[in-house]
Amino acid sequence: MNQTRPKTRSHTTGLSAYLMAPQAPTPQESLLRWPDNQSAPMLKPVLRPKVTMLHPIYATLLQRPDLVADHLLAYTDLLQLQSKDLGKTLRARGLAWLIAIVGAALSLVFAGTALMLALLLDRFHPALVLLPAGCALLAWLAGLLARRRLPTPAFEQIKAQWEQDLQALRSLG
Repeated sequence: MNQTRPKTRSHTTGLSAYLMAPQAPTPQESLLRWPDNQSAPMLKPVLRPKVTMLHPIYATLLQRPDLVADHLLAYTDLLQLQSKDLGKTLRARGLAWLIAIVGAALSLVFAGTALMLALLLDRFHPALVLLPAGCALLAWLAGLLARRRLPTPAFEQIKAQWEQDLQALRSLG
């Protein structure tokens, strides 16, 4: 009876799929068979003890630590990807806030300078209004960009994957 483990949909659900799949004989078990498919009675308990008393997750940890390591590596890859995306978004928002603050400060400085020049010289030039207005417009646009919501909630994929793993573990017992 040669059963194979099912292929998983993603690399992060390998442990859950392994725990729920029917177990195929390991290479050690295959070597412990006599030609007439009978077990070698003295060697089998020495190489691989039965773990029927253990919870399936502990049995998997003991029998296949590589699956757990792969699962944890997949979580770290997902965390790294999510944190890079969040870092890029936060850097862009920080730059937009910086531009908004500097633009508002320049707008105030240029408006004050324009007001002083207009009062001292007794004449008015349109550049005295356009420069502070341009800085105020730049600050307003940058403020709008900085206040936008994040495209997706932070670490949403990790939360969803964690919920799937917990649901798989609960279904095991």
